[in-house]
Amino acid sequence: HCDYINREGKYKNEGERLPQDMDNVISSTQKADAVGEKTWLLYSSPFGKITNTEKGLALTEDPSYDTISIALMIAKRTMKEPLTVNGSTTFRAKCIQAAVLGDLPITFEDASMQSILEKKRKEKNDEREQFRRQGGKVILRKNISKSDLNEGQRIDSHAPSIRALPTVRQLPKLHVVRSKQKDAALPLPAAAGDLLGHLGTERNPPVRWDLSDGRRQYAERTARRILANFARQKDTISALRHVEYINREKGFSERGDCVYKQHRLPAWAKGSPTVFFRAADRYSPKNAARYKEIEFALQNELTLEQNMEIVNRFIEENLPNHYYTLAVHDKIGAMSDGTHNLHVHLVFSTRLIDEAEKKKERKRSAYFSYPLRKNAKDRTEKAIRSHGAPIDRKWADRTYVPHLRASYEEITNSVLEKYGHRARIDRRSLKAQEQEARMNGDVLLANLLHRIPEEHVGNGTLKEDSVEAQRIKKYRTLKKEYRDLLFAAERAAHSIEEDAHSEK
Repeated sequence: HCDYINREGKYKNEGERLPQDMDNVISSTQKADAVGEKTWLLYSSPFGKITNTEKGLALTEDPSYDTISIALMIAKRTMKEPLTVNGSTTFRAKCIQAAVLGDLPITFEDASMQSILEKKRKEKNDEREQFRRQGGKVILRKNISKSDLNEGQRIDSHAPSIRALPTVRQLPKLHVVRSKQKDAALPLPAAAGDLLGHLGTERNPPVRWDLSDGRRQYAERTARRILANFARQKDTISALRHVEYINREKGFSERGDCVYKQHRLPAWAKGSPTVFFRAADRYSPKNAARYKEIEFALQNELTLEQNMEIVNRFIEENLPNHYYTLAVHDKIGAMSDGTHNLHVHLVFSTRLIDEAEKKKERKRSAYFSYPLRKNAKDRTEKAIRSHGAPIDRKWADRTYVPHLRASYEEITNSVLEKYGHRARIDRRSLKAQEQEARMNGDVLLANLLHRIPEEHVGNGTLKEDSVEAQRIKKYRTLKKEYRDLLFAAERAAHSIEEDAHSEK
């Protein structure tokens, strides 16, 4: 995550394009991604990978039908149908075929794809019924067994010689002797042959295995397990991965919107957030928080240096004794008509820099281990240093968030005032601000604040042709027209008052 937020390494140009093998994407117009607008590898096998991205579920090039089926069932469980499929013609065709092979209960948004899917489903059902009418028997296989090849039977690439490799079991040898018939078989009359054939068919009808149910159950079961595993692991996800994200490193380097980076780290990290948070991943106890992140907007009215005054004051007041890394991102908002979205990602360890750490830094393996208990009998500096740094428990308390918002508001407004800007921010809800304006008799401000707050949506949702994007654009257009009317009415009212006053 450290490389990602700093846009370094493979994440250097993350914001510009996705890798070529991520062009095959399954999403929805109602909800673009499955697990919260972050890049997560959900499934990996020799037959394909499924990665959650802001654009949706991205599949590697040429995935198997089973991999596609799993992705479709994840999308069905986490997004609203109908599903949108983007990618090559081959990939779109394979999505249709995967839905047919597994009788998957899904619908596609694309009318052409949905029409082909319905046609293929009908052809499959018609062919199945015709087979049954002709006396055939269809056996629905409810599950698909695993490979018959046990781990012990797999070829060992490290075997010392060919002779040491396991071999196929030898079958018993039997001599096949052709017996000569003394009497030639007599041909049966046509009617008797037909009768025998009919009786044979009734006794041993043709049988066909149908794997549709098994494929569907396998895809549904795998999708459930993937989402359950993600739910268990999302809170303890790799700190290193997150720092790679904010620093735009490695796989996130293509975003290219990181304009400033800063950190406070122990000497053993050698100035590298990657080294520090890799140690957090390695040495932290199981299920312990590797990091916390605070993200907040910066002000377009201020320069980068002036905005850093806000950031540094916030750190001094709220994180004076924590190791951290931060990255400032500057990109054009997807729906902002060119307005810059300047914001900061502040990633930090919840471990405190205590007095023992200030005197002499712990080793990386000790810093993230369990801290010494408060009721421990041995509270000597040696005992404290041999244990992990103490954990600041306030970061696990949700009631601490309002304090952070108040601190952010006070610092930001003081810096805006310092540099002569009239703009101010307010942490309160629009409803609370509107009520205060009406109590103060400021009708214009109250009317301006009387609007529906917008919810944050990811980039993947905001496709030009998506229903969500069109709805937001329409709302913003109407909101601007409403605001212009309010200002026009206010100016007209002032003009009428001035004319009436001058006549007197």
